[in-house]
Amino acid sequence: MKIVLFNWAPVYGSFNEGGGVSVYLKNIVDAFSKKGHDVTVISSGFFYNILRNDTYVKRTKTINGAKYIDIVNSGVLAPSYLMFQNIERAMKEDKTVKVFKSILDKLGDIDIVHFQNVEGLPWNVLELKKYFPKAKFILSNHNFHAICQQVNLWHQDRSNCTDYNRGEKCYSCNIFVENYIRTFSKRNASYYLGRDAVKDDKFLLFLFMLGTFYLNLNGDWLKKLHSKRSSLEGNIEHSPAAGKFLRRREYAVEMINKYCDTVISVSKEVENILIKNGVEKDKSIVSYIGTKHFKNQKLHGKPLVENRFTLAFLGYTRPDKGFQFIVDAFENMPSDLYGKLGFLFAGKITDPGSISKLEKNRQKFQSLTIIDSYKHNDLEGILEKVDIGIVPPLWHDALPQVAIEFLCHQIPIFVSDTGGQKEITVDPSFIFSSGDLNSFWEKMREIVTKKEMIADFWKLNRNLYNMEQHADDILDIYQGVAHSDHA
Repeated sequence: MKIVLFNWAPVYGSFNEGGGVSVYLKNIVDAFSKKGHDVTVISSGFFYNILRNDTYVKRTKTINGAKYIDIVNSGVLAPSYLMFQNIERAMKEDKTVKVFKSILDKLGDIDIVHFQNVEGLPWNVLELKKYFPKAKFILSNHNFHAICQQVNLWHQDRSNCTDYNRGEKCYSCNIFVENYIRTFSKRNASYYLGRDAVKDDKFLLFLFMLGTFYLNLNGDWLKKLHSKRSSLEGNIEHSPAAGKFLRRREYAVEMINKYCDTVISVSKEVENILIKNGVEKDKSIVSYIGTKHFKNQKLHGKPLVENRFTLAFLGYTRPDKGFQFIVDAFENMPSDLYGKLGFLFAGKITDPGSISKLEKNRQKFQSLTIIDSYKHNDLEGILEKVDIGIVPPLWHDALPQVAIEFLCHQIPIFVSDTGGQKEITVDPSFIFSSGDLNSFWEKMREIVTKKEMIADFWKLNRNLYNMEQHADDILDIYQGVAHSDHA
């Protein structure tokens, strides 16, 4: 098959933007190419060249059988939160769509156009289905970008957005002030360097900052991308106060329902929320993503060590990931559990204050280990003495990779009920109410005192797949074959 895959961030070479979705796409491209498919990967919204005003195509070499094409100077900057002040352009922007169409025209006879996101492109790109009726247009949802410009339904970086008040809450959501001159300077440097710009490139970054600052003063190169005025604001009949954000959600869902042949969600959590917000159920399907960590090994757990019960948290020290909740939980640890639990943290420390709180409560733990950042190659050693992994997101995390990684290392997971992780936990005894300290400790105490529950945990079947199995599943979806039991 001739397959076109889209992701806003480039996924070749040493580029490291786009988080877990980019890592996933690298793996799926590799799997498709090895199966003999003709694969082209397009990026848009990342590369910018201040020496040109037009939107154009930059081609790279074919790498391991796959072709990579980048759209430069997209009218829609990615990731999507960077377009918060210019929602109308994130919805409709014809110049970038025209360039995207030109790529598809030149490729010819396309079977599949599979969007991993619609960041870096406007939503009206989906209208191209009219020009390529034989190609299947497919959208994967690794998050909630379809209905949320912030992508995570996490209001003001502190609470779940369960009701956006028809768009009114969105105005106060993005609390971060972006330095667009710095952003474009880094993107320009990346364009010319062919890799991510880093601190060591400070002289080049300085030159581009001067150039970008000059253009911002003397032209509309930047102004068109971060305008603070919206032509849609206050002009929507449904709710004038909501304006652009209400229309943005409605328009994206309208485009999806009208032009996408299939809408893939990475978990039932994501699917349920999208359907609730208007995405057609008949087009929707769940496909749990594959991982290199799963090699069809039997998941049976590892033997518990006497007088040791160590809990672990992997990832970022962020509120949405539930880290501050965990710190809170340990501050309020029941006294009868003092000295019975160890705790290990490994990840990126962005909130040193919470780490300090853990250190102040060191006397409550059997052991306390803090590891500031790690590489995946180190994971086996880090988790060697861990007995339970904690995955406690407060937001509707689509399908946390750390949950999969714990399981693949034969470690049971104790999770919150907000997010896709509960779908691979399965055992209700290991699922607590999100953000509820009483629920957390009530269930944790039971596991600590009845360790036979861990053996019972491993008796249940779970939706875990390696990349080859997942690639086959996606190819089945492409070909319209009845979906497997992944959903």
